[in-house]
Amino acid sequence: IISPIILFIGLGSLFGVQILVATNQSKKLTISILAGAITCVTLGFLLVPRYGLLATAVITTITELVVVSVQLYFVKNFISFKGIFKNLNIYFFSSLI
Repeated sequence: IISPIILFIGLGSLFGVQILVATNQSKKLTISILAGAITCVTLGFLLVPRYGLLATAVITTITELVVVSVQLYFVKNFISFKGIFKNLNIYFFSSLI
């Protein structure tokens, strides 16, 4: 359940530190972290009393996804996603081999 956060944390580091901080947009990084904190606390109050540890794992994954999504929204003008996804199928099939 929690394994996708490896990808989310890596992307968060790329978007947050290497793009937002490097381009002097720390306020946007703070907004993304605040969105994650609000998500975590809200879902925690709603789900943890009933589902316990399972809820904690799900909440952690959702929180990291929210942080990365907000950061992605802020950096969309800095990255050419068309160029990234152009050769994605080649990399995907190569990694399968």
